[in-house]
Formats: sequence, C-alpha cells, structure tokens
Amino acid sequence: MSSQAPSKRGPFLREATGLVREISPLRVMFFNFCAMSEGIVVLNYIYSAFYPAPPTFGLSSLDLAQILSALALIPYRLIFIAMVSRIPRTGGDYVFTSRTISPFAG
Repeated sequence: MSSQAPSKRGPFLREATGLVREISPLRVMFFNFCAMSEGIVVLNYIYSAFYPAPPTFGLSSLDLAQILSALALIPYRLIFIAMVSRIPRTGGDYVFTSRTISPFAG
C-alpha cells in the first residue's frame, strides 16, 4: 500500500495533447453528405437489380427518390454544420441533442 493520496484526474488522461480540432463548415457538409448518401446509393443498386422500375422523367423511381431526399435533407445538413461550428470541442449528435433540447431527450 502506498502512502500517497489518490491523484485527481480530469476527463482526459493527458491535459495537453497538442491536438486541435479545426474543421471548416464546408468539410462538415461534405462528410455529412457522404455519410448520409452512401447507404442510399448502395441500396439503390441492390434494389434496382432485383426490382426494376419503369423510368419516370428519364430516371428510375429510386433515383428520383434519392434526389428528392437529398433536397429535403439540406436543412438538416445546414443545422448540423451550424451545430458543429457552435460546439466544436465536444461535438457529436448526443451532445447537440442534450444541450439544445434537454438531457431527457438525449
């Protein structure tokens, strides 16, 4: 047994890591768009291989749905960019929800 008192630790193992979080809103938009669109593209190809649909306006119904959903998600992407810019240190969907809505929802 040691005679030393237990040391007080913060949330991090090392206080000065030298890491700085710097990401531009344009990069946040790009990463957010890629993360949300990847599954839709893969699903589109898998679904269209098994269930071909007649073209609408020269596009398949899934292509049209993908374009419409990308347009509908623009406000979400803009809000996510604003949240990442406002709360850059902690970041993440859980932190955004718990700080803006309430801890109960997060």
